[in-house]
Amino acid sequence: MAFTLTEERRVAWKIQGIGPDPAHTLVVFKKVGTGKILHGDLKPGEPFKPGWFKSADSYVAYAISNSENLRHSFSQKYQWVDQTKTFTLHFDLSFRVSEPKVLAVNMEGGDPLKNLEEEVARVLGVTARYLPWEVLQRESSNFGFLLLGAESAGEFGQVKRNLDHIREFASKHGLDLRHIDVTRSLTEKDLKIPIAENEVATQIGLAALQSQLVMAQGHLKYQQETLQDQHQWDRTLITAQRNQVLEGMARLKGVLDTVAKESSRAITQGVSNLHSFGAINEALPEILRIQSTLMALWSGTNSVTALGTSEAPVLPASQNGPLLAEVRRPSDPLERLVTQAFQHLRILDGNPADKRRILGALLHLVAEAALGHEGDEEYLEGYRETLKQQLYPLESALEEEQRDFLRKITDLENLRQELA
Repeated sequence: MAFTLTEERRVAWKIQGIGPDPAHTLVVFKKVGTGKILHGDLKPGEPFKPGWFKSADSYVAYAISNSENLRHSFSQKYQWVDQTKTFTLHFDLSFRVSEPKVLAVNMEGGDPLKNLEEEVARVLGVTARYLPWEVLQRESSNFGFLLLGAESAGEFGQVKRNLDHIREFASKHGLDLRHIDVTRSLTEKDLKIPIAENEVATQIGLAALQSQLVMAQGHLKYQQETLQDQHQWDRTLITAQRNQVLEGMARLKGVLDTVAKESSRAITQGVSNLHSFGAINEALPEILRIQSTLMALWSGTNSVTALGTSEAPVLPASQNGPLLAEVRRPSDPLERLVTQAFQHLRILDGNPADKRRILGALLHLVAEAALGHEGDEEYLEGYRETLKQQLYPLESALEEEQRDFLRKITDLENLRQELA
């Protein structure tokens, strides 16, 4: 006799006789003609008392587990949305029986646990198939949370979190779903990060930083022209400081070029864990030193730490924001957004790992949105969800100004208007 998945996992099963059971709830059905009707349920150890002139053969009973920690694990293979790559999701369900009668009714000609398994695989599989491929490649610690927290439309069009949809489905089968652990696995071929994709990400980061360098150089040129009528000693001093800043910019450009070359070389050798934005982030102290020097020029002070020293210079007390934020041009929305991102994320300097992850996701989102009609809507949605998930545990550590800026960035309609 073939058993259902619900019976195999000992969640519930049909028993012989209707005697008391000390470890399970019994749900009893009375035979009526060729069918059955629900008669009642018996608590663990409670004896069954058939009606007058009724024999035990007139009844059928199901034993329902009273365990609070039932578990079921399974895996499902999927094709990614472009149908050229595959991945496997592994699910681990933690649940209990909340409504023994409902479960027993569903077992009549059905398999409640199998139905739940198929619903979990369907709902979470649809979300996973439309994630950006690099999110699947670089499975993060919050991967399962990303799938369960994503919103989708239910049976009657209501938009809810995936986890809420699945829990409602489970409750209709008499089950209380406590938790779902989700992990993914890829083939060795799909785990490799394509060189071309990594180079694109590197070039986006380089373009953003080089754009800031061009802005700073333009400001320095303008500043030099306005100082031509001042005393010779002042002009000589400013010229020397300008040359010092430009030398530091040249060194920064050398660092960025080295990041790009080393990223391609390392990937070619089969190292898949090098992320270009991490390498770029290591150059941020140099950028801060450059910004501090430019701020000193702007304010007219001459107490500037020389570029290339081991310590980051201290900004004057009267200047709180980076110079790049002061000189950004309103006609360059991409440059303005990237500059604002660097400025606002300085509040996370004490958490460099979180800052790198958030900055990487934010730059991906802005770069894709800047493509306008040529941008990929699915990638935009994926990058936005990734950024929101990265921000969620850190939201309480951000000030209102930073939260407002990041909320505007994750509002795709607002982001498109900013970049228009």
